[in-house]
Amino acid sequence: MTHGWLTVAVLAAGVALTTATELWASAAQWFFQTEIPPADQRGAYVGGSRSISGVARMVGPASLTFLAIQTGGWGWWLIALLFLACTVAIGPIIGWVERTPRNGAAVAIPEPAAV
Repeated sequence: MTHGWLTVAVLAAGVALTTATELWASAAQWFFQTEIPPADQRGAYVGGSRSISGVARMVGPASLTFLAIQTGGWGWWLIALLFLACTVAIGPIIGWVERTPRNGAAVAIPEPAAV
């Protein structure tokens, strides 16, 4: 338990971290909806993104609550491991997505060398 200025500092840090995370997530979603899909397929990508988000919003809170409350405490370690794994994996996944041509996108084919 904290008291006085330490409590204020911890709460301010929590608010700043939450705000920064929400801004980063919003920017990432914008990137995936505007930069990744070919222009003629953005609607399909946005629809898929919203469908996945809906499932995550439905299953996520119940799953995390179950892990945190019903497991006798070890579920918190599993939650932390899950978040850590996602943090480590996101960089390589974004790199792969940027390098991989999408359906309908023009693929640059190198010209054969002149002999």
